[in-house]
Amino acid sequence: MSVRKVKSRNYSRGCFVGIDVSKDKLDICIRPSGKTWTQANGDFDELCDKLEAMDPELIVLEPTGGCELGVLNALIRRGLRVSREHAYKIHHHGRASGQLAKSDKLDASVIADYAECYSVKIEPMREPLEKQEFLHQLTSRRKQLVVMRGSEKARLGQPGAFEGIRKSCEKIIRLLSEEIEELERRIRGAIGEKKEWRENQEILESAVGIGEKTSSVLLANLPELGRINHKKIAALVGVAPFQNESGRFKGQQKIKGGRSEVRAALYMPALSAIRHDPRIRALYERLLEKGKKKKVAITACMHKLLRMLNAMLSKRQCYQPCVS
Repeated sequence: MSVRKVKSRNYSRGCFVGIDVSKDKLDICIRPSGKTWTQANGDFDELCDKLEAMDPELIVLEPTGGCELGVLNALIRRGLRVSREHAYKIHHHGRASGQLAKSDKLDASVIADYAECYSVKIEPMREPLEKQEFLHQLTSRRKQLVVMRGSEKARLGQPGAFEGIRKSCEKIIRLLSEEIEELERRIRGAIGEKKEWRENQEILESAVGIGEKTSSVLLANLPELGRINHKKIAALVGVAPFQNESGRFKGQQKIKGGRSEVRAALYMPALSAIRHDPRIRALYERLLEKGKKKKVAITACMHKLLRMLNAMLSKRQCYQPCVS
């Protein structure tokens, strides 16, 4: 009996690079050759020269609390195809491939394998992230100070607080308010320096319920808005319900994951849109008539509002009021 030989397929189109970033060093792994090396986190020119000579199909690294920004921006400026992928995806890819041990070199190998497996689905980054990261940190800091001010106001309102404690709270509230105003001024300045952000902010703020603070949070934390389809943007934010079914079992659909900063920023605009936008109000009332909880209905309205904002930026059109 003759055995037919099956030709093996080579899915690789080139080499793939995984970089594990830590505060002091970079661990690099090349697939499919398996070559590895370690160098200081800071020798970006040397790294870029080596990788340019290899002409990699894709370079992937994980977010590591900002330690990756230097190497990421350097690679983008050199025109190399690089992407920063969510650590959750890479972690589970490693678990699925049977990699249970952990070290920096092994992590780099897993990242390189992830790049090779999913290179077709990964969209490389095209612009350095200095300005985007700066705006993100400004809006995050503003949120932190607003939370701190709220805590001080709560302490100030406590019955029985002594006069010295009240004066201390009032002093801190004044200082925090001044710092928040300064951060808001810097946020406006950062957005004003970039033409695309100015135009996007104008389009976003034409929608019902979207003000300056909400638009700045969207620009800082959701740069994909207007660039990808409505299903992907809803999944990124975490307002798209996921199915929970298996065989005869029909579980309740729930939202999962996503960018909590954006969801929090969309909550109050969604309430405003329920009151003032006939399309979103009709959705809200229809869901309540079906017996849905108010929280579920509000989340659905956030989803619809996000889709509207995504379409507005995609088409470069301001908000179009509903004509009844």
